[in-house]
Amino acid sequence: MVSIPKWNAGDMTSLSIYRPIALEAAISKLFEKYLCSLISPQIDSSHCQFGFKEGSSTDPVFACFIHAKAAFDRVNLEKLLDKIDTKRVDRRIIGTLQYWLEVQRFKIKWSGYFSESSTVFNGVWQGGVLSPLLYNLYVDDFNLCLAQTGVGCFIGGVCFNNLSYANDLVILAPTVAALNHLLSICAEFASARDIMFDTAKTQCMVSILRRTPLKHISKAWLSGVSLSFVGSYKYLGFMVVPILTDELHVMALSLSLCCRANLLIRKLRS
Repeated sequence: MVSIPKWNAGDMTSLSIYRPIALEAAISKLFEKYLCSLISPQIDSSHCQFGFKEGSSTDPVFACFIHAKAAFDRVNLEKLLDKIDTKRVDRRIIGTLQYWLEVQRFKIKWSGYFSESSTVFNGVWQGGVLSPLLYNLYVDDFNLCLAQTGVGCFIGGVCFNNLSYANDLVILAPTVAALNHLLSICAEFASARDIMFDTAKTQCMVSILRRTPLKHISKAWLSGVSLSFVGSYKYLGFMVVPILTDELHVMALSLSLCCRANLLIRKLRS
């Protein structure tokens, strides 16, 4: 075995910054490999430890960022109430909620004039206190349906294939084929619940940490529309990039801060 000192950083004359790197002979490597094969099956290390463990390396993740168009406005009130009924909510509460949703009316104001009032037959108010809870309940089956497919990215034996924040959904899959399978389920559920996905804002990305990029990527489809793969995507205000760094996001924030500072300086000068 040959030991080679490796310099990390700092004063090159200081011995404390060097660490030895072993260069083993071929016969030594073979012997240790054999010992490793005997010991590994008998050692069950913590699932939090993933360094130098078989099956714990990084794999490409195919993500699809989906935006539901006018999601709160398209909630079917009849289907929503049926869904609430399955949750064993007190009938008096359901009756009160049904009355509250059905008696709501609205007017349109234009140039100081109001239109005649009309009844709200569909949807929940965007910005309403109760609306986020009702919408989450309305699409709860959707998340469960995706999770029960068993198709997705596995972490510690648990399948992760979707993340939702109101009407913004992220689908995660290990391959494009798996992604298309999950997207087909999305399309079916959307049709059943009167949800409309904005395919113009829906885009895909491949998160990959290795230096060699994928040479060929098959197409991803949602409701018969071919989706584009992008190099960055702004999700909930954060710039997501394939290599999962925050440089682009920090750059965007810096640019925004400079623009605001410029406007403030001009305003003070005037």
